[in-house]
This record gives sequence, C-alpha cells and structure tokens, in this order.
Amino acid sequence: MSDVIRFTTARRTSRGSQHAGWLDGGTLHAYDAPVPANGDTALTTQTLLAIYSLPSPAGTVTGGVFTAGAIAAATNLANGTVAFVRAYDSSDVEIGDYDVGTVGSGEAVEIDNLSFVAGSLSTITSFTVTEG
Repeated sequence: MSDVIRFTTARRTSRGSQHAGWLDGGTLHAYDAPVPANGDTALTTQTLLAIYSLPSPAGTVTGGVFTAGAIAAATNLANGTVAFVRAYDSSDVEIGDYDVGTVGSGEAVEIDNLSFVAGSLSTITSFTVTEG
C-alpha cells in the first residue's frame, strides 16, 4: 500500500500557511545527538546548544513552500555538534523536529557551522519546509 499523497498546490500552500502560523513568534532549539524518533519523543541525553527566536510572522508561504523570515543569531549555550532542531510555538508547545545541515545542504534548517562553541554566535542561514 502506498502512503504517497500528491496534494494540489493550493492545498500544499494551505498546509504551509498553517505550519507558518504555528511557528509565528516561536523558537527553534538546536540539540546534539541522538535524534529522537519523532517530535513526540521526549528529550533525554540531548544537550541544548542554542535557542533561536522566530519572527512573527515567521515567514512566507508560496507554492506550498514555507520560507522563514530573518532569524537573529543566537549565543551558543554549550559545546557540541548540532544534530537536529526542535521547534516550539509562541506558547512553548512542541511543533516537531527538523533536519539540520550546513549552508547548501538542502536540509530544512541550514546553519553556518554545526560545531558549536559555548559563548560564540551561530546563525541559521535558511529555514525552509516544502509541504508534500
């Protein structure tokens, strides 16, 4: 049985707009490994490396693609290598986990450098989600 759904552009854009609404004024928390199975999985041994504040509105949606607005650099809280980012809405409720990579990786969240040093700054250069 297939689980592929090919939504129309209008439906993908609607889904992207809902996603964007959840992110408005929320935060992205960067963690080291291990990556949880999903956004419902409790964090256990992961170290919080940085917290980024999202703008409100969080970004734009065109053709089913959410693109975040400018995200300010964050001061790194600990040393470590970023493995994933967990998003929280403006009420600090978990939204989900996103893959992370360096600039040009094509991951949902792209960061200038994945090796964090406590006290230094890190920058999310891109946060893009394509709705299916």
